[in-house]
Amino acid sequence: MVTIPIWLLVVLIVLIVLLGVMLWTNLRERNFKIRIPDLGSFEEALPSIAGMTRSIIVPCNNVDILQNGDEFFPALLESIRTARETIHFETYVWWDGDICDEVAEAFAARAREGVEVRMMIDAIGSQKMGKDLRKLMKDAGCKVELYHPIRLIDIGQINKRTHRKLAIFDGQVGYVFGHGISRLWLGHGQDKEHWRDTGARLRGPIVNGLQSVFAEHWIEETGEVLIGQKYFPHLEPAGDCRVHVLSGAPRTWSSWSRWPSPRPRRS
Repeated sequence: MVTIPIWLLVVLIVLIVLLGVMLWTNLRERNFKIRIPDLGSFEEALPSIAGMTRSIIVPCNNVDILQNGDEFFPALLESIRTARETIHFETYVWWDGDICDEVAEAFAARAREGVEVRMMIDAIGSQKMGKDLRKLMKDAGCKVELYHPIRLIDIGQINKRTHRKLAIFDGQVGYVFGHGISRLWLGHGQDKEHWRDTGARLRGPIVNGLQSVFAEHWIEETGEVLIGQKYFPHLEPAGDCRVHVLSGAPRTWSSWSRWPSPRPRRS
């Protein structure tokens, strides 16, 4: 039997209660309602959308919609093969299947030819990724980084993952997509073994915005700052589509299920 002074017991109870309240306030979902005034047209809302998301709506872009793996993977592989200077790629999911080998070999081939290949892959989302593929790309010269590796010193960051899925080629062509690198995203969603998703290939000034989204996590993990025309070139108008890039990251533990990926919004 251990005797505890009554005052110490009271202090411990108070501390436990305070800790419980702190955790509850951090994890709880806040319910709130928003009120939107009547609008004569969607155009009236655009300045507010841009301002409240700390971004801008960029005109003069071209957007190609890529439905499912049948359209997305051939376009992505073609952009990898034709890149001249830089390839930047970020994803959460990299699992298994022949498509994983094909994409990895395409990245490796470009790196061997002198193209700068930077890849940011989530440490949890890529746990099914074969070590041989990572070694293949690194040996070829690709810079492959894991986002928030699982380490005891970073245990408080374990829920903060990158669900961003984007690619930028030569700073001029960008992709935003929901596809993971896995055989499950092949095909056209024809059955439960083939998932459907939508991607967008972007050209025009908005690609600088996508590059800045990639650079955010790249700087966080590597300290390398991407500077110069090679990464942020002057981009001429490429079409008549206005695009708004919104990126987000978790601020608290409760953000686990609410982290949006960067996505283009056409107006």
